[in-house]
Amino acid sequence: MTPAQDKKYWRRWSAVVRGNHWRMVKSRLDPQATTTGSPAHAAVWAAASARAVQHLRGITADDLRHACHSVALGGRDKSHTAFTNREFDALLNYWGDERDIAGLLLDPLNLSSLISEDAHAAQKIHERQLRWLKTQCLGGYVMAESERLFGTKDWEQLPAADLARLHDHLRARPNAQLSVVGRASPRAAATEPDAFDPDWNV
Repeated sequence: MTPAQDKKYWRRWSAVVRGNHWRMVKSRLDPQATTTGSPAHAAVWAAASARAVQHLRGITADDLRHACHSVALGGRDKSHTAFTNREFDALLNYWGDERDIAGLLLDPLNLSSLISEDAHAAQKIHERQLRWLKTQCLGGYVMAESERLFGTKDWEQLPAADLARLHDHLRARPNAQLSVVGRASPRAAATEPDAFDPDWNV
């Protein structure tokens, strides 16, 4: 995170604190603190509650700040100074970006915020599918099925919809998956064509 991004981070958090009364008053969270009102508020509050329970105390403003990280990053909390640009953008879907996105914690019905959050969620699904194909499948099998279905072996460049179709297709084909092939004996893996040949059991 750059110095400019760090300053923006604290500006936006201050706006969220003001908008939701998420400030400490005499060592306790403001009684007027917003706890519900939108799915985003409910998700952040639940994550903050879980964090407070781990520390055996009531919810603090810092719990809410870190809960925003966790919700924006799909359940992972990390220091904001280690955010990537994409992760910071995901957080700004909730806090507002001082341009087009009002922030789901400040204006839950803002269309730009909702569209941005949907796009981010779709990107996360795409990345998970890509990672599964790279790490859990036989490379040759993936290329062969990609060529058969879409006319190209360069499956990593497939449009999102086609990659999702390839992912679901290979999920249903155990012989494409390293975990299944790895359980077979070396002799079986070398002699059984259906372990590696995508056309064997079409």
